[in-house]
Amino acid sequence: MKNYYVSANTAEGYIDLLSSNLHGIKETIELESHSYQMNTKILQQLIEQYKDKTPVEVLKSPISERYVEGIILREKEVAIIGERKSPFTTEAYEQFKQGLRIHDNLEKVYIQEMDFTKANQLADDFTEKLLANESKIGRTPHIYRRLFGTNTVDGVVNEVPNLTEHLKQVYHIKGRAGTGKSTFMKRVAEACLNHGFDLEIYHCSFDPNSIDMVLIPALQICLFDSTDPHRFEPQDTSREVIIDLYEETVTPGTDEKYAEEINKLTKEYKSFMKKGLAVIKAEGEKIIAADDKRPFSQMEVDGIVSELQAKIN
Repeated sequence: MKNYYVSANTAEGYIDLLSSNLHGIKETIELESHSYQMNTKILQQLIEQYKDKTPVEVLKSPISERYVEGIILREKEVAIIGERKSPFTTEAYEQFKQGLRIHDNLEKVYIQEMDFTKANQLADDFTEKLLANESKIGRTPHIYRRLFGTNTVDGVVNEVPNLTEHLKQVYHIKGRAGTGKSTFMKRVAEACLNHGFDLEIYHCSFDPNSIDMVLIPALQICLFDSTDPHRFEPQDTSREVIIDLYEETVTPGTDEKYAEEINKLTKEYKSFMKKGLAVIKAEGEKIIAADDKRPFSQMEVDGIVSELQAKIN
């Protein structure tokens, strides 16, 4: 199974990326229930029944880990989607937006010390090596736009281990704010698209205009931003490699030179992130409590699952 998000709570508000993931899907079935819990039980039963028969893509909920938003059975060309809308007020999004504005100032500290020519050359050299033995495919590639995590009532969550565990090669992109991690991945993505490869582009759940991961299914590789708040270190050095853009492209000693300013801006933007998460937690707990009170029976769930199976089959 592949787990990911198609909706998220970001500094630009609630975003919805479902449409690109319905590429090749002939039938989209929308569940009629407005109960997150009931829809999740329906979807979980379907997951259990199909996971050993066909690949299942699980759309996680931006509300809580306890909910599932939908599933896609790509080989059967069917998607089943539950209730999908932001249940949160704009208060949390405003806090995230304020945090992003401060984060932009943090990026400027590093941008002034970056060697952009070297950064571009690093991306081009990487791409040239990556695609050296790959022939161009005469087709129009498709981009599946997703997120590997978001801000929820459970905090900042992600599905990175699920998405990367079976890949042949995983590149950890390291660096600081503004040191070109997203730009590096965008340049690699553009080259892969020119080769005709479909891509899974995972957007940042803080700033959705940035990219946190590029996954190339045909090559079974990915590049991803493995810094906070989704910090990971290589566990299997035979297939996991670090590319450190701070070390490669930023003037040595930048962290030390601007230490006071960096610490101040980091604390400020993180404080707004914490405020936004606190709002989501408070509002989310009320949403979950209200949803738990909505009555339904296992018989209802079983009946809907049977109807859906008939449609799927």
